[in-house]
Amino acid sequence: MTDKELRKLKRVDLIEILYYLEKEVERLQEENKYIKEQLNVKLSLTDEDIRRIAAAVTENKERSADEEKNDENTTTDE
Repeated sequence: MTDKELRKLKRVDLIEILYYLEKEVERLQEENKYIKEQLNVKLSLTDEDIRRIAAAVTENKERSADEEKNDENTTTDE
């Protein structure tokens, strides 16, 4: 809507437009809040996943090192 068209509107019409715009702002703020909460949940899950992966990698390295030592001992015993 152009400025010219807005100027021709009656006061009641302008108040109605303001009312609906305010409702839209409220809806968008709620949506924004929800999306931010979802993002925070996903980020915290990602941090937890990183910790789990790091622990699994460390465990696998230790297990591999132990297996290599056992293989070396088995090979030298033969």
